[in-house]
Amino acid sequence: RNGLEERLRSLPSSDGEWLVHLGDFNNFFETECASYAYEEFNSLLSNSPVPVYCTPGDNEWNDCPSPDQAWTNWMTYLGKYDTQYWDKPSLYTVQRQKGQGENFAFVHHRVAYIGVNMVGGFLHDQDEWNTRHESNLRWIRNRVEKYYENVEIVVIFGHAEPNSSNDNFFTTLAEYITDWDVVTIYIHESRTEMQLSSNFKNVQQFLLMAVQGGIWPPARVYIDTAKNRIRINQNNWHLEAP
Repeated sequence: RNGLEERLRSLPSSDGEWLVHLGDFNNFFETECASYAYEEFNSLLSNSPVPVYCTPGDNEWNDCPSPDQAWTNWMTYLGKYDTQYWDKPSLYTVQRQKGQGENFAFVHHRVAYIGVNMVGGFLHDQDEWNTRHESNLRWIRNRVEKYYENVEIVVIFGHAEPNSSNDNFFTTLAEYITDWDVVTIYIHESRTEMQLSSNFKNVQQFLLMAVQGGIWPPARVYIDTAKNRIRINQNNWHLEAP
């Protein structure tokens, strides 16, 4: 933990930069999702020199022995986490979804960034699962249509990779992207090496970006709308000269 604190403090900071944690920081077998695990993680991330945004992972919620209590812990310590230790951003305005405050969105340099609650893991309640996915889709569509004239790329953050339990979500999202005709990247946590793939769901503008969790440094995503360029780096980018 001490080593990670120092590593976080050493990350470079500049205008318009932030971190997004995609979930699964918790080992529910060891902690049983007790509140101290969330409190310690809250304290750890506070060492970041740039604001941190969080999306839930199943290891902190639905895979826990008591999912309801785990969700209370997550919202208490990580809900609206970006407001707890850092000044309000001067270059963009963060918005939260009414009734689902873990979902966030903002626009910066003609890129829309949208975070949604997309967990994998154990499915306790199919109705809740479907309702949450529908709510996520409404949030994404509402934000993109609101920002449409001012964005060239949409970036969506979520924990879960596409699979059979969330296929309806991604199928509908692909239909939206076809209508928008805007490059859209879904970034999710992965157990394997990072990769960027295109033409998801046979939609040319739909990209998937998998970033490997549990390693250092965090992946850095470069988006240059002027040059229509997107690249990711999970090597030692933080040691490079600015």
